[in-house]
Amino acid sequence: MRTTAGSGAGAFDAAHAIPTAVPLTVADIDALARRDGAVSSGAVISQQSTVASSRSVAELEAVVQSLQQENAELRERLERDRRQMLRSAMDVRDLHASQKQIRQRDLDRIEWLHCDNQRLRKMLEMQGSAQELADAVPPQPQAAAPPTAPPPSSEGLRSLPEMPVELNAMEEDMPALEAEVVRLRGALALKTQHLDDLQGHAERAEGYVQDLLRKLEHVQGIVREERDNCARRSEHLASAEQPLEDIVSVVSLRDHSSATQLTGPNSTTQSPFATVGRREHIKRAAAVHGG
Repeated sequence: MRTTAGSGAGAFDAAHAIPTAVPLTVADIDALARRDGAVSSGAVISQQSTVASSRSVAELEAVVQSLQQENAELRERLERDRRQMLRSAMDVRDLHASQKQIRQRDLDRIEWLHCDNQRLRKMLEMQGSAQELADAVPPQPQAAAPPTAPPPSSEGLRSLPEMPVELNAMEEDMPALEAEVVRLRGALALKTQHLDDLQGHAERAEGYVQDLLRKLEHVQGIVREERDNCARRSEHLASAEQPLEDIVSVVSLRDHSSATQLTGPNSTTQSPFATVGRREHIKRAAAVHGG
């Protein structure tokens, strides 16, 4: 009895010597240690995930900027191709108009040559008929014939040397005209082929631009999802990083309320060691009673 009283008094003095600002039990200390470790590891993991997410968002934004720049370059190239195609179309139209004019001029000249040929044929027929009449008339004496009588077709004979000259000029111009027509046809074929090539290139460029736009929309969707994930992770990190003092105050209030319920309203404040001893005594008594 004396030993027990002495040990109790020593424990009471030691309890008064220890500060009693925050009465914690062993279970509370373990729980706080586990909670502190979980919060710290969760905070580290959240911090790492936030850094990785921000890095991935920066990389995706760089990809989006590069795709937008490439899209602008492709649009500019497509606009240049369209302008070139319009110029080629105007050149083809001018070539068609020039070929039509040359063809009409050639047709007019051929018509004129045909009419001139008919006129010359008639003149030759008239000359031939006059020559036949002259051959059919018997020759008369020199005295009876008029001294200065001109032949009946002298005017037609004077106009004959002029016509072959014009015909020769026309024949000399025909090869040059035919060569010009051939050259214009070749140029028209080349322009048409170039226009077809430009049209195909423009269609391919437009398809490539459409593909880039679809890829850009997909990347923008990924960027939006990553931003939402980063926002959610930041909110989770902010909610997980609570001060340790709040947790300690909550545990202190819980222990104080439980001690009040056990000792009653008129009991004085006791040390944590006395509370632990009382709980151990109650547990042993319950175990003996149950045995």
